Amino acid sequence: LRDEILDVLGDEESIAEVGVRPGQLPCAAQLEELDRDDLVKFIKIHGGFSVVATKMGLEPSKGGRGAYDSINAAAKAVRAFAIEHDIGAPTVSGAKKASIIFVPTDAELIEQGRNDLRYALRQHSKEKIAKVGKMRLRTDRMTYEESRAEMNKWKFESGSRSLFLNWCKAGHRPWNMPKSPQEYYGKRGEWVSW
Repeated sequence: LRDEILDVLGDEESIAEVGVRPGQLPCAAQLEELDRDDLVKFIKIHGGFSVVATKMGLEPSKGGRGAYDSINAAAKAVRAFAIEHDIGAPTVSGAKKASIIFVPTDAELIEQGRNDLRYALRQHSKEKIAKVGKMRLRTDRMTYEESRAEMNKWKFESGSRSLFLNWCKAGHRPWNMPKSPQEYYGKRGEWVSW
């Protein structure tokens, strides 16, 4: 593994193109860009990027566990990751760019080899990082009153479940409005009617 990583680092032109600084171990995305998915797998098997970087006397390309001791640093890094990987939702139906930034899931962070951010989310909690980083959790939902107000903006005729389902299929339902409002708000004792 060591020799393979040193071979990659020896090609200074290629590693500079993907943004690796001298003395730094490339991150998973950078190695994949260099078509070295095999190294990503082996680095994870050998303890992860921070462990391998330390054993080789290199700096990890991403922050280690101590890099996000403050919630502000953690929120900034998580938000930057979410923006870089387009983790969000448009506020307007049909918009191409995400304007609501979500806190990444554990699976999204694992896929990109970002165990440092997974640790930061466990250390500070997703809710606090979302608040400080001005992000949203995917589990956030509108209140019943907010949902009614949204449907009134669309001049939605109340009283019809089938109209609501057609409205959703047309792509008008906001990301944080429940797919099944009767069930969701009914469990909370907020449901009044369609």
